[in-house]
Amino acid sequence: MWLMAGAGVLCFAVFFGYDWWAGTANRWTFKRDYILNNHWTPRGASSIWVLGMIFALMPAFYYLAEVRRWRMTWLVTLGRTALVLYFIHQLIVLTLVNQRLGLRTNDWPWYLGANLALLIVLLGIGKLWLTVKGRIFVKGWRLQYRRTSP
Repeated sequence: MWLMAGAGVLCFAVFFGYDWWAGTANRWTFKRDYILNNHWTPRGASSIWVLGMIFALMPAFYYLAEVRRWRMTWLVTLGRTALVLYFIHQLIVLTLVNQRLGLRTNDWPWYLGANLALLIVLLGIGKLWLTVKGRIFVKGWRLQYRRTSP
């Protein structure tokens, strides 16, 4: 746990050191990296930042869940419904927000608020999915559709 946290701190130090040395003009924006076919493709410095976040958050959540014994039911719900939520989030973000409503999140406060709202909505959808899935597949509705041999 401590080794991974140290690696995260080292990645942050490399990222900020490189940012200071290179004098990056567009700090904290997606403009610092490549945009290929309207998709963000991180370059070296951003990849180091992402690795630092992973290496810092993994031991933090391990500490909170295993050492401090905090209940992480929301994280378990997101993990159990990840595939369904990935599909639904694509529908919500791409189809509804971008294409139908034409909303863009180009500034950080709006971006963070929109992501928090999306996370809360997806958590509710995930809990609903587990409830519906439990009623349909666990309680035997599936057995009604099976054919019996003559």
